[in-house]
Amino acid sequence: AADTQNFFSVVDLHAITVPQDPRQLRTNTLDMAVSLLACGIDPKRSVLFRQSKVPQHAELAWILFCRTPIGWLSRMHQWKTKLQTLQATGQISAADTAAAATLSMAASSAEFADKDEESAAPATTTGSGGGPPLGLLAYPVLMASDILLYR
Repeated sequence: AADTQNFFSVVDLHAITVPQDPRQLRTNTLDMAVSLLACGIDPKRSVLFRQSKVPQHAELAWILFCRTPIGWLSRMHQWKTKLQTLQATGQISAADTAAAATLSMAASSAEFADKDEESAAPATTTGSGGGPPLGLLAYPVLMASDILLYR
């Protein structure tokens, strides 16, 4: 309909769930905005924005983080897939269950810290030990906040 307003977001907060070069992230963010406009988004009927420039995304995510049990997140498909990747690359024990690996990550266990120091896979480490970034586990909560803000 002609009176419909569409919202398009460049989700730069989602991008930082794994380590990013800040200059490259800025470039990628701008490139994504340009690509969306090139696809034909009508700026007269649409709002195109950068997620990190709308503080309500992070604010609602924080509220949802505080109410979301770790157990729910540890059962999510993308977290299980990430754990399988960590197991396949030897960064965590193949015997670790999703629950054990999640608890180990949450507790910053010595096992994760030792394996992170030996690992050369920057996308799965925090750089200071302690296992994969919490953002990978909490990613679905930020997604939920993105959706709920505009419902």
